[in-house]
Amino acid sequence: YSADAAVLCTRSMQVLTLGFGAFAILGVLPAVLSSLGRERAGAGIVFVAFALVVTLCFLRVRGAPFGEGLLFRTAVSTSSGLVLATGWAAYLVWRAAGAVARPATVARVLGAAAVAITVGRTLPAGGRILTLACCAVVAALYVAILVVTRELGAADVALVQGVLARRRR
Repeated sequence: YSADAAVLCTRSMQVLTLGFGAFAILGVLPAVLSSLGRERAGAGIVFVAFALVVTLCFLRVRGAPFGEGLLFRTAVSTSSGLVLATGWAAYLVWRAAGAVARPATVARVLGAAAVAITVGRTLPAGGRILTLACCAVVAALYVAILVVTRELGAADVALVQGVLARRRR
């Protein structure tokens, strides 16, 4: 993409990235509901997510001229709909199973993500090779924080080593 496209989309992509995080979690929660015998609730939450995104985009974006403002409004509308639907899905899982994730786990993962994002934003912009190297640094930092905070332990390391050992065969 050109530098103009990067400037046009930067602010929107920062917001949309958070929405994608919610979307990733939303992809798991309806499956959890289905496994708990709440298939209709799982399907319903997917419809709610769709309806929220469409409604918010319709209300916030309709009639806006093409440009950075339209992209930003679309990103905020989409991310808001996904975050709201994910929150509702988490509530439904909590009601059905009694738990979703321990608060300490959520705090450690969000804290590690915040630090990794902050560091990533300070790394230099460059070509493709530098970008890949920076991605590796940020990913390694994220994992290291999870290890240091004891969110990831010896069993997790053994699991990853087992997967890697199978791939080498």
